[in-house]
Amino acid sequence: MRVGSSEDKPSDPGSIPGASTVISTTCRCCTPRLQYVSTTGERGVGTFGGAATRVFLSTVNSAHPRVVALLRALRAADQLVTGSPLNPALGDDPRWPDWYRHGCNVAVEGVDAFVAVVTDGYTSSTWMMCELDTAWRLWSQRRRPLLFMLKQNDDPLPLGFRMYEAAITLLPMDGDQAVAALVLGRA
Repeated sequence: MRVGSSEDKPSDPGSIPGASTVISTTCRCCTPRLQYVSTTGERGVGTFGGAATRVFLSTVNSAHPRVVALLRALRAADQLVTGSPLNPALGDDPRWPDWYRHGCNVAVEGVDAFVAVVTDGYTSSTWMMCELDTAWRLWSQRRRPLLFMLKQNDDPLPLGFRMYEAAITLLPMDGDQAVAALVLGRA
């Protein structure tokens, strides 16, 4: 499939077509967690204790080729992906009515990693600032979710975003390399 084809464009980044089996594991000393079992029966191993990484993609444009490539690479690695509501300019998303009041916090609280995918419009969007601020506040309180950013260059973030930079790990631009750095801890 080529990047940007209609079948690659995620209308809902939270859906995982062809997802592998997900099982819940529990022990007496920790809360339940999700672990993936790939379609070949192999259990996931990664940065987050052998569990599939639950990733939130913060993006103003889920149809952008950079977002599509990262989403495809995460799904190929059997990671659990959710993300920002669909940009209203691209279509309807039922999460919008409750997003700022409740939905964003619930979505970000439930992930291991928050990835800000900076494309045109990201740093001028109050919607993106709200998502990043929610993730940063949670990270500040409990060191989770881990914060990552995928952006085209090394330019500093605009003034309103700079307080978050110290907590953010920059990911490589290539989708597969970004997933390796995110999930397997290989920068």
